[in-house]
Amino acid sequence: MALPSISQVVPTTGPTTGGTAVTIVGANLLNPTAVTFGGTNAMVTSSTSTTISVTSPAKSVGAAQIIVTTGAGSSTQPVFFNYVVATAPVITSLNPISGPVSGSNVIYISGSGLSFVDGVGFGITNAQSFAVLSDTKIAAVAPAVGLLPYTYTTLNAPTTTAVSPSTGAAAGGNSVTIAGSGFTYATSVAFGANTASFTVLSDTTINAVVPAGPPAGGNVTIIVSGPGGSSPSGPSYTYAAAPTPTITSLTPSSGPLVGGGTITIQGTNLNAAIAILFGAIPALFFTVLSPTAINVTVPPGLATGAIPVTVTTLSGTSSSFPYTYLTPPSPTTIFPTAGVITGGTAVTITGIGLTGTSSVLFGSTPSQGTITVSGDTLVTVTAPPHPVGTVPVTITTPGGTDSSLSFSFQPTAAVTSISPALGPLDGGNLISITGAGLFGANAVLFGSVPATTVLVISDNLVTAVAPAEAVGAVSVTVSTAASVSNGVLYQYIPPPTLTAISPTTGSISGGGNVTLMGTGFLTATTVFFGLLPATFTVLNDTTITATVPITGLPGPASVTVTNPGGTSGAQTYTYHL
Repeated sequence: MALPSISQVVPTTGPTTGGTAVTIVGANLLNPTAVTFGGTNAMVTSSTSTTISVTSPAKSVGAAQIIVTTGAGSSTQPVFFNYVVATAPVITSLNPISGPVSGSNVIYISGSGLSFVDGVGFGITNAQSFAVLSDTKIAAVAPAVGLLPYTYTTLNAPTTTAVSPSTGAAAGGNSVTIAGSGFTYATSVAFGANTASFTVLSDTTINAVVPAGPPAGGNVTIIVSGPGGSSPSGPSYTYAAAPTPTITSLTPSSGPLVGGGTITIQGTNLNAAIAILFGAIPALFFTVLSPTAINVTVPPGLATGAIPVTVTTLSGTSSSFPYTYLTPPSPTTIFPTAGVITGGTAVTITGIGLTGTSSVLFGSTPSQGTITVSGDTLVTVTAPPHPVGTVPVTITTPGGTDSSLSFSFQPTAAVTSISPALGPLDGGNLISITGAGLFGANAVLFGSVPATTVLVISDNLVTAVAPAEAVGAVSVTVSTAASVSNGVLYQYIPPPTLTAISPTTGSISGGGNVTLMGTGFLTATTVFFGLLPATFTVLNDTTITATVPITGLPGPASVTVTNPGGTSGAQTYTYHL
């Protein structure tokens, strides 16, 4: 018994809450004993030798490897399912923004985080219905609602009377309480020319975070503004002279040994910086952004590893903060190795040295959306639109770039027709499937049942042997490494039944008409008298009239009817002289 193997999963992304219906395509997948997503069991709903249907379990954000286990062992392919957080939806616009109170008009809602929305409300009334079109757009049918009037009120300018405490460090960042009146609708709080973040506690009290002030210290006036204007005067706040600088973080905190990248140093009292050292090597270019931030160009390092970074001002030198010089990334695998030319394929890259991946190029085209980095060994991206062909995948990290992997862009598989479109319940007949983008076909499904044999003839033609199915129509789809095609209907039909013929005898010279009675005649293809084909006319699903063929000898002949589902049982017709 061969080990199970996985070639494709559809879809490759879902929410951390689980519950996504996932199809796994591969080989030797029948009757799995377990299917796990990153070590967590998934619920299996069905399986065949080449497909498994499961429901994803709940997991934390990131890529989870899918492993299928059967009696023969477990799959080893690096196949991943990417878990994402269903972020809170944000609405940025509506089109149109008004409509009849009777509702029933369609509103297009634009925003972000809309992929997993399960309700749309207009005030306290739910939309009649809605459809999620993408992560940034929803179409909703407005409910019947009433209209509420707006009331406008004239406001006076606020006044400020006191601040406590009234002094603090030049770097700011401390909280103060401002007393006065008319604060309810405050829109800004300024310490001299610098605005502060603030919280209105009541109409007479505001809590504010002091912004950075002059490095040398000094007094500034506090002004509170609102819809009615700004306070005409205010209490004074005193900044003390800046103390010795400190470093609290470096972003990023690592980079290539050749240097040249820009990092941000965050800390306090950085506004008067006169020198920045990476170990013993001075940074030649830096820009002071504020008392709490500096942008600096990293100088070339002497060796990989961590070195101390310090900032010096006229007040002194900061304690050191580590910066690490890195070696280039080394990716080893990419899954899947192909995607559709329209883009949107979730791609997982594994290797080492992937921490801080900032760019993934497919050829010269950047990946779409967010780059998700999971530790040092895993990166998940979305392939962009790209013409047909195989291109290098270039990964850029703080340690450098690598283009050793490749990715193939293929047309989206599309099926236009199948022939024949009818067949017997026990399958076994050869079906020709025509369309486009079929060259990489790796499976053909009749409903959820895979074809027993698949042969790719060209990019426009695939043949498959139909599997056994119950009576009815199923959707036939073609799966490639890049996509799953649209479906085309195939009809499973039973063989006809022949219950009676009339008359049952006739001359060996033939030519007479015989009425055949039974079922399943609408798709009849032949009528035979023994080994002799007869011309016939289908009157309805239960009646055929046939012209008796000429024979040379008297005696009995078996009359049968054939349709794509098979051949009926026989009725006896007797020839006489």
